[in-house]
Amino acid sequence: MRRYARSARSFGLKRKAVIIFLLLVILPTLGVGVIVQLQFNQILRKQFKDTTIRNLDSVVSQLEEQTSTVEDIADYMILSPDLNEYLRPWPELSNERSENLKRAIEGMLTFHLFSKKYIRSFSIEGFNGHNIDMGGACHCR
Repeated sequence: MRRYARSARSFGLKRKAVIIFLLLVILPTLGVGVIVQLQFNQILRKQFKDTTIRNLDSVVSQLEEQTSTVEDIADYMILSPDLNEYLRPWPELSNERSENLKRAIEGMLTFHLFSKKYIRSFSIEGFNGHNIDMGGACHCR
C-alpha cells in the first residue's frame, strides 16, 4: 500500500490531472460517441429500407394499374365488332368498307396512344393480310 502511495506521490500533479481527465472526460465521451454513432447508423439503415420498400410498392402499384389498362384495351379490341370484321379472313371486304373500318379502329387506337403516355405503339395483324401499325417503331416480332 505504501508503495502505491509513494508511486502516486511521485507521479506529479500534471500526470495525475491528465489521467483523471482521460478517465472522467475523454473515455466516457468516446464511449457515448461510439454508441450514438451505432444507433444513428441503425436508424438510417431502417429509414433507407422503409423508404426503398415504400418506393417499390408505389412502382408495383403503378405497373399493376398500367398492366390492367393494357389488358382492358386488349379485351375491348378482341370484342370489337369493327376489329373482328376488319381482320377476319372471309368474306372479303370491299375497299370502301375496309377503309372505313380501318379509320374507326385507328381513331380508337389514336385516343389510347395520346391518353396513355406509357403506350408508344400498336401493331395489329390479321389472318387476311390487313394490318394496322401506329405510333413509334414497334419491335414486336
